[in-house]
Amino acid sequence: MRILPSCGEDYVMKLFTIALYTLLALVALVLLSRFLPIPLGVYTVVSGSMEPAIRVLDIAIAVGKDYRIGDVVVWCTTYWYCVMHRVVNISEGYIVTKGDANPVPDPPMPSSLVKARVVLVVPRELWLPPVVVLMGFVLYSYRKVFASVLTPALVPLAMYIAVMGAAIVLVAPQTGFSLEVPELYLSRAYVEDRGYTCIAVVEYLARGVELTGVTSLKVFNRSVVPLHVSGTGIAFALPEDVALLAVAKGLKLNISVEAMLTRGGLLKGLYQVVLAPPKPVVKAVNSSLIVENPSCYPVAFNITWMYAEAGEPWRYVSTYTVVKGGGALLKPPVNASYIYADVRYVWMGGEFFERLRVR
Repeated sequence: MRILPSCGEDYVMKLFTIALYTLLALVALVLLSRFLPIPLGVYTVVSGSMEPAIRVLDIAIAVGKDYRIGDVVVWCTTYWYCVMHRVVNISEGYIVTKGDANPVPDPPMPSSLVKARVVLVVPRELWLPPVVVLMGFVLYSYRKVFASVLTPALVPLAMYIAVMGAAIVLVAPQTGFSLEVPELYLSRAYVEDRGYTCIAVVEYLARGVELTGVTSLKVFNRSVVPLHVSGTGIAFALPEDVALLAVAKGLKLNISVEAMLTRGGLLKGLYQVVLAPPKPVVKAVNSSLIVENPSCYPVAFNITWMYAEAGEPWRYVSTYTVVKGGGALLKPPVNASYIYADVRYVWMGGEFFERLRVR
């Protein structure tokens, strides 16, 4: 004798059938959202990078690409490698995201990789128990069928579980996709002595990013024009009056740089350069005064010439000269039997005085 199911059992069966097909539709939506370029997706969280806001096994529903700083978005580099992090910066063509639980932000990513913005998070406590119950009911109801062959209704679900399991266990941890984190460090800042010209150089150690242009370049808050800009360095001629002031007072050069970088980056840096020019040498040779300053840094000399004939009072003539990049031969402005030169100059913050007999 065959016993027909009661109305209550039939109602429960219909509910579970509806739930099963709803689950299958959800699985299909998850798969389609990964393969089709649509701003819609349902994602299962597999890491704790967004805890406590979004936890492992929570389900996130993402819709649309209208996002701003503070929103959580999903960006994908492959069909199986997606990241769900919070937006911390937006620039032209690029975004920077960061997991709430991560110590550092992610590398800048092209905004074209953003799939959608997360609008709803379903906690694991809400969806996991019903799915477990549903799976148990399906397994129990079709226990005899499972002994021979999978039912057509369960094939998509079985495929999803198998593929997602393989992706999580194998693909995600060992994905061939690698992001090169852009890094830019100051290598050195120095002044290159080219005889009559001092060339200030700022060099960087760069990886994954390059300089593309300079928007602002200043020394002691004075704008200068770069002579050369490469992917890893900037060079400019040090203005003579700036070099004269710096070497006289023994100042460190304060160089400020603002430059554009590839990948939508912006560099802002303030650097100090210690100057170490050789000390000038002053001497009298063959009734003339020789001032030697081999460096490119100019030094100003104030010279007072004292001259007289035998039995006459001393007379004085003052001259001023700037010497750089070698030496200067200074002849007395007058012809006399006796000539002395009082030489005064300021160098590296100190005042120096020398009296030399010229004739």
